[in-house]
Amino acid sequence: METETSPMMNKAAEVKDNLIKLGSMAADAGKDTFGQVKDGAANLYSQGCGQAKDLHKQTENYVKENPMNAVLIAGAAGVLVGVLAGILLGRR
Repeated sequence: METETSPMMNKAAEVKDNLIKLGSMAADAGKDTFGQVKDGAANLYSQGCGQAKDLHKQTENYVKENPMNAVLIAGAAGVLVGVLAGILLGRR
């Protein structure tokens, strides 16, 4: 009877080792994927910061070149926000 259980025990040990290796491979794959996502997010953040700085510079230049238009646009935006706030607060 001992000879019958020995191959089963060996097979069970082999399956256990394979599961451990598979778990390790899955963990490594997860780390790699996390690293790629992290790098991608860092790149997107960097691009977003660059675009925001460019937009800031363009806006600054527009205001310097067209001060009256900038004041009129800011005033119109303020009126629009005020009207929308009045409508939304008036519905309560």
